[in-house]
Amino acid sequence: MNRRIRLQYLSAIPITNGLGLSGQHDNRDWPRYVRTTDIAGPRSLRDDVFASQPPDVAEAAMLASNDIIACAVGATVGKSTLFTSEEPACFAGFLVRIRPNADTDPRFLSYWMQSKDYWAQIEQGVVKSTIENFSASRFRAMSAPYLALEEQRRIADFLDDRVSRIDRIIAARREQLEMVRHQFASLLESRLDALPERVRASRVLRVLPGYAFPSAEYSEDLRDIPLLRGVNVGVGTLRWDETVRWPRNQVSDVAHFRLSPGDVVLGMDRPWIGEGLRIAQVKASDGGPLLLQRVAKLIPSDRLNTHFMIRAFQSHAFRAQIESVLTGLSVPHLSGDQILEYRMPYGARVQQRAVAEELDEADAVATQSTQQLQRSIDLLTEYKSSLITATVTGELDMSTAASRLPG
Repeated sequence: MNRRIRLQYLSAIPITNGLGLSGQHDNRDWPRYVRTTDIAGPRSLRDDVFASQPPDVAEAAMLASNDIIACAVGATVGKSTLFTSEEPACFAGFLVRIRPNADTDPRFLSYWMQSKDYWAQIEQGVVKSTIENFSASRFRAMSAPYLALEEQRRIADFLDDRVSRIDRIIAARREQLEMVRHQFASLLESRLDALPERVRASRVLRVLPGYAFPSAEYSEDLRDIPLLRGVNVGVGTLRWDETVRWPRNQVSDVAHFRLSPGDVVLGMDRPWIGEGLRIAQVKASDGGPLLLQRVAKLIPSDRLNTHFMIRAFQSHAFRAQIESVLTGLSVPHLSGDQILEYRMPYGARVQQRAVAEELDEADAVATQSTQQLQRSIDLLTEYKSSLITATVTGELDMSTAASRLPG
């Protein structure tokens, strides 16, 4: 299977971009306007967003069933989907359309556009500027496997079976993942709800917002002090894959913002992500970072257990109180005053400690379970990618391929 062909020769019509128009219309009697953000997966579009174009405008870029559209611009450049709907639709200018010709099985071509062979060419050819782009001409010039139609169909049938089985297992693992998270969240809420008091946070803790360190003075010297930015604050952990630093010889001027092991920090921009609230404790391994603006340090009083404080802020009550104020903002942002206005669950120190210890233990068990499930999902996802690549490029003998799946 060493024969290759340019992608343009597998398309029945020229590979071009779509309409360079905004998605301002949502008339469901008009053809749907498919944009980069509409692509959900290799064979699906999102059903929670919809835009349309007038029929006379859409006519210039209509989609047909079994067309393939791919992102040509932005962070998702290269991402593609096989359009299988019979509903009228057109496509946007940040997408390109490939219409497989009579000698090309659309499913096979779609699988190839998920393979590592395809992605290696995207990564090599993408133009990196203020916004990544991969032009229609670059798509036309891509090199794809060239097989007889019967062989393409045989490969597509094989992958339809294997990939659907893998996807079902991944979906089941994700359901288990959500169940573990839901069980811990339910335990947290029940334990906090059982406490006898509610107290304004300002009575039992202080907030120290980060300092506006001037970016012109940032250092790249690995011996200097890391700055804790919002991007570094995760759910229950700090991450340092993106790090900026402050000169060590200037630390004495900002010593008040130096963090120590055990300090609690909260991300103030987009405080909630999929896994939960971006709150974490500083560890010794974090290197004593400096607190940058848009991150807050929560300082409990002697009447507040530190671990209990973290759990209280993870509660639904805090999110509900804050979101009632943040409604309508495109980028949710916390202020120090909003944190201090939180009416948090409260009890005697002995009660706080008992609740915190129970929740910490349950969280450790839940974390271990979620890590195992996530490893299984990652393994299955990698296996699927490798299987697709090996099959469409002829490295895998389908007749002898094992049926057992990992994960």
